[in-house]
Amino acid sequence: MSAIQQNMGSKHASIIEDLSGIASVDRVYDAFSQWPVEEKRAFFQTLVSTPTLIDSEQPTNQSWTPPRMLFERLVHKYNETFEGKRDDQMIVARLAAKNCVRLPRPIGASDDMEDELKEVCIRSARSAEDKMRYLYPNMKDERNIFLDLTSVTQQIDLSYIDSLDSILRFEKFLEYAKLPQFKSRKKGPLAQDTNTGYKFVFDWLKKKKVVKIFEVTVDDLDSPGHGDREIISMLKGWHVKLWNWRRFDISSRTILQAAPDVEEVYLYSSGRKAVLDSWACEGGLVALQSLKRLNIVIRPEVETIQICDLHMREFDKEFWRTLNNAGRGGSVEWQTFLHVASQSSPIPRFSRFGHGSADQAPKHYWLDHMRTFAQDILNLDWTAYEETAYEGTEDEGTDYEWTEDENTGGKCADEETDKMPSVRVALIDTGVSIAPGLGITVEKGKSFCDAKSGFRDWFVEPFEHGTYMAYCIREICPVVKLYAARLDDTRGGSEFTVRSATRAVNWAVDMGVHIISMSWSFNEYDHASADVASFRQAISRAHQNNIILFAAMKDQGPVREDFRDYPIGLPETIGIGSATRYGKRAAYNTEGLGQFYLPGEEVILPSLDASGEKELKKETGSSIATAFAAGLAALILYCMMLDEMVPKEGKEGIAKKRLERARTTAGMAHIFRRMCRRDDFLEVWDVFPYELSETRIVQVNEIHDVVEQLLPALQLRTKNRY
Repeated sequence: MSAIQQNMGSKHASIIEDLSGIASVDRVYDAFSQWPVEEKRAFFQTLVSTPTLIDSEQPTNQSWTPPRMLFERLVHKYNETFEGKRDDQMIVARLAAKNCVRLPRPIGASDDMEDELKEVCIRSARSAEDKMRYLYPNMKDERNIFLDLTSVTQQIDLSYIDSLDSILRFEKFLEYAKLPQFKSRKKGPLAQDTNTGYKFVFDWLKKKKVVKIFEVTVDDLDSPGHGDREIISMLKGWHVKLWNWRRFDISSRTILQAAPDVEEVYLYSSGRKAVLDSWACEGGLVALQSLKRLNIVIRPEVETIQICDLHMREFDKEFWRTLNNAGRGGSVEWQTFLHVASQSSPIPRFSRFGHGSADQAPKHYWLDHMRTFAQDILNLDWTAYEETAYEGTEDEGTDYEWTEDENTGGKCADEETDKMPSVRVALIDTGVSIAPGLGITVEKGKSFCDAKSGFRDWFVEPFEHGTYMAYCIREICPVVKLYAARLDDTRGGSEFTVRSATRAVNWAVDMGVHIISMSWSFNEYDHASADVASFRQAISRAHQNNIILFAAMKDQGPVREDFRDYPIGLPETIGIGSATRYGKRAAYNTEGLGQFYLPGEEVILPSLDASGEKELKKETGSSIATAFAAGLAALILYCMMLDEMVPKEGKEGIAKKRLERARTTAGMAHIFRRMCRRDDFLEVWDVFPYELSETRIVQVNEIHDVVEQLLPALQLRTKNRY
């Protein structure tokens, strides 16, 4: 019998048992509706204290939990029953927050109560996706609820943090902060160097208006390490609940001063008996009144394994005695072990990124031509458009009003009412480097890595493939607003999960992007049918939202590709293959599902090192061609948005209709086809001038000529679209 059944008594035992089956949802809900108010209150008070979360699909046999569909109906019914009674509504509101179920705000609820519910949600065991859905119904309002820099290999210093400052917006409560081993440029202990250590990171978080960090993990096992004073000054006042500062033989007094309310602690011992004794004594860890779980890893450094094993057993006995003497026997769970056990888990099948390289390459005429035109667009004289554009004109779906963001102090996109155009491209790939030397700026990023297999944020290593794709997109359209979605590549190599791809596509749709670039592929037969079906649904959703979808070929030689390879095998996408600098199809892309071919062989790109300096290297593959295609499509949309700003007597509505057609996959494919002359290669020099005139009014006319060639007004007047 479950705890809820015991507390509710036998009167409703049969109904409680019925809750284990989804088929009885209606009967249980009807019965619950008839319960007296006090029994409803007792029911939910007990449920709040139950550690088990509401199952997303169905309950387990070991611990009773109602199916989520029933749970949501019950909490809404409870909320209606106690409408206007704030305390009762807060009971169910906490439970709903714990399970990421949104409810109407309780009447009279203060901001402190809202913060409490937010804290309950962030600290819950729910997935990051569930938490985001609860905290931010409008995904455009999303903020980071964690900071994870553990995969960063470059020097984390003030300049690196400055590069993060404009792209990260934090919630006031962070689920966790994780930092790698600090790399000091100076010799000696960090305590002797007031300009090193991670204090500047925590100071930065305060500046970003973060007030609580519930879990802190810092690698500090190597020398030089942080001193006790530095650790206390960094963590004091953050309300840390889980402590995992990985430094050998850290003092329990340091933890007490830095995180007096900590609930779970990880400690690392070199095997010294004096340190273990200090942890176990009456003035040691027992002084942490909120401590519930303790984990001690003993790594023999100064003693043998046999001696360390003896010390570990002595610690267990002494700590148990100290807890009992303090009247806390049974209140703390702890474990001590000599080695960290590796846990294996089932690994799903994955897909791979297409990627190649070359040693030397001559200059690309196509790239040189488009880069020159793109730079002129970047340096465009805006007064020409400001003087000729309609005053107060609103371009639906293309413009933004910029407002001050209280979190970053910079600009953020709000409502779509500004005069200047904006093209949004989602890059779904690996991470993207934010090293200043690369010149890549990202409007918004999100990682879809699975935390269980080792979370990687979107801006941390490894990110070579994704960074190259971002670089190529911005080379062709430097005015693009880039949205970076990281696939779950935590299983090693260039593999990723299809589930993360599905979530990334849906996120891009929610962000309202115009274009999605996908330089990767997977085969339907290598994955669960449910995962593949979900991915196809996400692609279909993007297509229905008029998002232009680009997909890369597989780069597997002169073999015709299978239509079961996704996303290129889906009819909603535009398939892109790689071409040589002469416009011929690359040998590995001669057959297959490619519709158009862009430069992808021996392309000169910057080498990605820790400093972000541009040492040149050569890369090859349809991945690069796909990124160029996304950049070219973005540039075309941008030019059409500029052209729409200029009034044209007697031709009102033509520019708007042209843009509407271009902002679809079919429309952009038609535009690309108009630039093809042979081998489906886009001969851009027939449409785009090498450079724009220096006269601003001439620039306006030149851009109009470009869009007129891409999609003539005559075609817009015909009944058949193409």
